Amino acid sequence: MGVVLAAGVLLPLAAPLLHAEGGALADPVADKRAEAQRIAATLAAQGRQTSVLAERLDEARLNADQVNLQLARARLDLAQTDQQVGAQRARLRPAGTPRWPSSWCRPARRTWCCGATTWRA
Repeated sequence: MGVVLAAGVLLPLAAPLLHAEGGALADPVADKRAEAQRIAATLAAQGRQTSVLAERLDEARLNADQVNLQLARARLDLAQTDQQVGAQRARLRPAGTPRWPSSWCRPARRTWCCGATTWRA
């Protein structure tokens, strides 16, 4: 009689776990499968995002390389222009003439009058 009583008490408690569609014992497996599907979808989305970001990074690196090349060319052009300007100044300046008037070193001594420059000694 004790076995029947125990079965009578335990059977109603276990009944929700043993319903017709495989029972609640299959629910943890289904839950894990659903969780695995969610994780797989998340990983796939992150993989796509990583690919997009990698492409953007490659584009940015190529752009930076092009800008650096342009900068090097501009520096070379500037150096050549500076050299040409120096050569022209040297050619135009008569021999023995100071590079700049000595009064330019003292701007307070320079005065402008009616559009003409007057130099004080």
